[in-house]
Amino acid sequence: MDERYEGHLLRSGAQFNTDTNQWTPTLSVLCDQGPSRVLWKEILFTKTFLTKPEAQACAQQYGVNWIDAGKPELARGVGSRPLA
Repeated sequence: MDERYEGHLLRSGAQFNTDTNQWTPTLSVLCDQGPSRVLWKEILFTKTFLTKPEAQACAQQYGVNWIDAGKPELARGVGSRPLA
């Protein structure tokens, strides 16, 4: 699912984990930073969900919260908790 937010493209999705039979959110954030610079950030999640739409919605909301928080550095394998 693609959404534009504050000049960024949020590309959220979900991957099915056959070991757990659950969905893991996926998120890529792209932003044009000038003529030849593009910010690209892939956010990795550890939390899983029973349905694909739940996982996608989590990723999308996380992206919005991350942008609103000023795009701070993230630890590897973030959960779904909102950024403060």
